[in-house]
Amino acid sequence: MKLEGTLTYATAFAAGFALMGFEIFGVRILTPAFGSGFHVWGALIAVVMAGLALGYALGGRMADDRAPWPLAASLLALAGVLMLLFPLAAVPVKRLVPELISDRRLGALAAAALLFPLPTLAIGASTPVLVKANVSSLEGVGRGAGNVQAAGTAGGIAGTLASAFVLVRTTPSSHAVAAFGVLLLLNAAILRATVARGTRTGGGNGGGAESAD
Repeated sequence: MKLEGTLTYATAFAAGFALMGFEIFGVRILTPAFGSGFHVWGALIAVVMAGLALGYALGGRMADDRAPWPLAASLLALAGVLMLLFPLAAVPVKRLVPELISDRRLGALAAAALLFPLPTLAIGASTPVLVKANVSSLEGVGRGAGNVQAAGTAGGIAGTLASAFVLVRTTPSSHAVAAFGVLLLLNAAILRATVARGTRTGGGNGGGAESAD
């Protein structure tokens, strides 16, 4: 496996980890204002899935026109910044939405729609970009796409277990979400540094990986 492939899978893993941790702690953040019923989970899952779907579509279009590594770094950096700002944005939303919407189910959906689409859209958009970075020919598209999705899903599993079994008992929600944002920012910085080093040494040009192994 070449360096580009390893970096692609590590990036997809980190993005999946941050996404699922963000989702779990998102429920915890919304619960005081909207209750702990299935309506909160349902609202959040629906909004996250919508954000991912839009991200996949948008990321696929952007990936066709731009070099994948710098684009992936920008998308992950954007998601990281949005997660860092999330705890601040959640405060007025949790205060104002219940005042405007008395139905807790609709309130939870409205709050989720205000807080969660942009970070999840940015993470979702990074997926097709990473797929492009991981393949160099049509012959490797299926394997490359499958490997990226597998790495992202594995990261999601790890993020779910770490958040639900460990972090939720030891870490304040705002700190956990900020930590996921920092993880994405670090990942973006590593991508940019790798691209810059490859450009200086002539070993890379920000394009796709040489293989999908």
